[in-house]
Amino acid sequence: MPTVSPTSPTQVPPVASGLVERVRRFLEACEIDRNLSPLTIRQYDHYLNNLLGWLAREEPDVKDLSDLTTEVVRRYKLALARHVNEHTGRPLTRASQTYFLIAIRSMLRYWTLQGIEVLAPDRIELGKAASRSMKFLDADQLRRLLAAAAPRLVERGVLPDGPAIHFLRHHELRAVLRGDPGPGGEEIERRREAHRRCLALDLPELVEVGPGWIRPLDDAFIRARGMLPPEKLAADATRLHGIAAAPGTVTGTARVLFDPFDEFEAGDVLFARTVDPGWAPVLACAGAVVLDIGGVLSHGAVVARELGIPCVVNVKAGTERAVSGTTVTVDGSAGEVRLG
Repeated sequence: MPTVSPTSPTQVPPVASGLVERVRRFLEACEIDRNLSPLTIRQYDHYLNNLLGWLAREEPDVKDLSDLTTEVVRRYKLALARHVNEHTGRPLTRASQTYFLIAIRSMLRYWTLQGIEVLAPDRIELGKAASRSMKFLDADQLRRLLAAAAPRLVERGVLPDGPAIHFLRHHELRAVLRGDPGPGGEEIERRREAHRRCLALDLPELVEVGPGWIRPLDDAFIRARGMLPPEKLAADATRLHGIAAAPGTVTGTARVLFDPFDEFEAGDVLFARTVDPGWAPVLACAGAVVLDIGGVLSHGAVVARELGIPCVVNVKAGTERAVSGTTVTVDGSAGEVRLG
């Protein structure tokens, strides 16, 4: 259990005993009632001791938490923002400043629940950290980048033709751009042929696997377990029915893709057989997702829920019946897609 050490040899003014007791009781509650980790309690101890020391030096009239006002907190936040580490010469990062304030808010929230009149925790605003966002090349940018590099590799004899650059693995692409020979034309042609065979496969939605065997499971098996809508709904020529995988309703332009590098505009409704992590640039800007194959735990469904866009999976023939450029409505809550 950490102990409160409100003073050090460099801190001459004593800390008010009422404040010391409040902090001690809060840290004990963190250990006993809130079951926080020892590391978290030590961090709270450090942050709150910093506050106690500052109050003793700069705000000696603050004797208890009831004396802590928004103006006092404002001056403390200013002190944190202007603090410079004596060893590194660097100021506190915005994230570090926030940790100090979170500790104070947590302590105030605890004492509020104990019926003590203290400053409302939400009155202490946390500094806004710099926004962070994932940035990646979209399909068109990646296509242009590879197209620009391909001619030089063909000229060097690394590739038999420009499109072959798509059959290099990531580490191989980095290597050939540095001047290495690459996997060779024979290996690239083997991969190209394997890709053609994979595109021609008609994969089952679900399989059963045993020792040394694997077999597809038919629609009757899936429907009996509530994983498909009633069969009569499939006869509607203007609608597709599948599994509701991500809620919400969106009306947009249909875009049927068989390759994540095909043309796609932000906000389009993606129709695909299935998707994997290689489709991330498309999924990130799609207005909704409709997949022929999949379940609620398939990659496309999980990503759609994370992105907050509607998704319907296991519609069977979405890529066959949807027409790119037409307007469709996806109801991810009902598992229904209205065509035309």
